[in-house]
Amino acid sequence: MSELRQNRITGEWVIIASERASRPEDFHTHEEKPPIPEHKASCPFCPGNESMTPPESLADREDTEANAPGWQVRVIPNKYPALDPRGEATWFNEVNFFNAVAGYGVHDVIIDHPRHDLTIATMPLADVERLFFIYRERYRQLEKNEHILLINIFRNYGRKAGASLEHPHSQVLGTPIIPTRIQHRLNMAKEYYQIHNKCITCDMVERTLQVKERVVLNTRRFVVFQPFASQSPFETWIVPKRHCCSFGEITNNECRELAEIMRDMLWRMYSSLGDPDYNYLIQASPTNTRYREKYHWYAQIIPRVTASVGFELSSGIYISTARPEETAEFLRAVPPPEK
Repeated sequence: MSELRQNRITGEWVIIASERASRPEDFHTHEEKPPIPEHKASCPFCPGNESMTPPESLADREDTEANAPGWQVRVIPNKYPALDPRGEATWFNEVNFFNAVAGYGVHDVIIDHPRHDLTIATMPLADVERLFFIYRERYRQLEKNEHILLINIFRNYGRKAGASLEHPHSQVLGTPIIPTRIQHRLNMAKEYYQIHNKCITCDMVERTLQVKERVVLNTRRFVVFQPFASQSPFETWIVPKRHCCSFGEITNNECRELAEIMRDMLWRMYSSLGDPDYNYLIQASPTNTRYREKYHWYAQIIPRVTASVGFELSSGIYISTARPEETAEFLRAVPPPEK
C-alpha cells in the first residue's frame, strides 16, 4: 500500500507510490550520450577562451596571470545574470499591495575544471577538493555582504536538470530576500529547538542512524542517506554530524570529506544509473537573520530520473515511485570510485 510521508525538516509531504514502484535498477537511463571532447574551441569555459567570459573574480590557478590559461577552477560573473550586484536592494510596492525589490544580488558561474569532458563523478579527487574549497571561499566572501541574505551554491548537470552549457560548471546565487520555503524551514528549526532544546537535523541524523536501512554512507564527519520522505527516486542528503548553520564555517577536513563523498555518490549514480542528469544543492542557513544558529546546513543530490507532473506542481506533494529504503540498499552495493 502507498504511504504519505512527511519530511520533518522541510514540512513537505510526499507519496511513496509502492503499488506502482519501480525497482532501483529500472531507473537506468539507457540513453546514449555522444562522446564529449577534452577541449572545445567554441566553448567559452575552455582554457584559452578566457576573453569570451567576464573577468574572473576568484580562481585556483598556477602562477599565471588572471583571465589567462593555467587555472584549475574559475569564478566569473554570469554573462546573463538573474541578479546584478550593481545598484541597491531597494524595496518598493505597487498600489500598496504588490511587493518587489530591485534585482540586486550576485549571480556567479564557477567553472569546475579546465577539461570539457569531465564531471564530478569522473574528476580526480584532488580536483573535486579544489572545487569545494572554492565553493567555501566564495561563500565566505558573499557572507560579508550585509545586503545578501541567502547564498545558493548549486550544480545543474544535463539538460533535464537545466544545464545550458556542456562544460562542467556550478553556479552561485546571492539574493537580498529569504524565500518563503527557506523561511518556513528556518521557522521549523527554531520551533523544534524551542520545544526539544535540540536541532531537528541533528535528531534526524540520530534517528536515521538508528533505523540504518536508508543510510548509504556513515563516515567520520557525515551521514549520507535517502530521506524518509524522498521527493524523487535516489534523492540523497549529505549531512554533517557536527552542528553548523553556515557552509562557510566548515573546516578543511570537512571540506575535503564532503568533496570525496560527493564524488563517491555521483560516481555510484553515474555507473549504476547510466550517467543521469542531476542537480546538487548546498542548503545553508540564511545570513544576517535571527535564529540562524538553529539551522543545520546539508547538501542534497536530486537525480532527474523522473519528471514532475501536474499534481506535484499544483499541490506541492511529490510522488516517488521508489522506496528510499530500496534505493539506499542499491547504492550501498555499488562499488565506489578509485581514489
